[in-house]
Amino acid sequence: MGSPISETGDTMLMPFEQLQQDLYRDLLTLNQSVWERKVPRPAIEKWLDNFLAPSADEGQERLHALYLLSRFIYFGERELRELLKSLYRDLYRQPVVSAIRKRLNDTLDQAVIDAEFKSYMASTRFVGIGGPAESGTHLLYKLRQVNVLPQGLFLTQDQILITDATSVKLPPEDQAA
Repeated sequence: MGSPISETGDTMLMPFEQLQQDLYRDLLTLNQSVWERKVPRPAIEKWLDNFLAPSADEGQERLHALYLLSRFIYFGERELRELLKSLYRDLYRQPVVSAIRKRLNDTLDQAVIDAEFKSYMASTRFVGIGGPAESGTHLLYKLRQVNVLPQGLFLTQDQILITDATSVKLPPEDQAA
């Protein structure tokens, strides 16, 4: 949706009611196509009730809120799963595989590449940042699910270092030989 342009190229002001109708239309389209039908018009109206200013500008405040809502980016479960697949593939697996191939004179032998990748994975750990109820750990769980990764590759922040009274050690599977 944008502001209408006059014949002279100037932006014209749109009547309040027309802008409001256009925003609702955009939101209903988003609800149908992107928001997985989770935000029907009654839910929008209920949310807008939070923007009831005790002044003559009540309509303006609600209009601003409606406009902002129409610009929110929503990632549904399907999009999140695809983003996590891409994240793993593009920022972890592919760079590692490329480095392995380069180190092995650009080999195309998939069995050799897979064995080297498995060895590399054995020394990798994924750690969620933040508290247990925050998105970091929640996203790691989904990352593990969608990429079918073994649970042993995932640590809590407490498991990064194992300490005793005299020394600091890495977890046993990470110690150098």
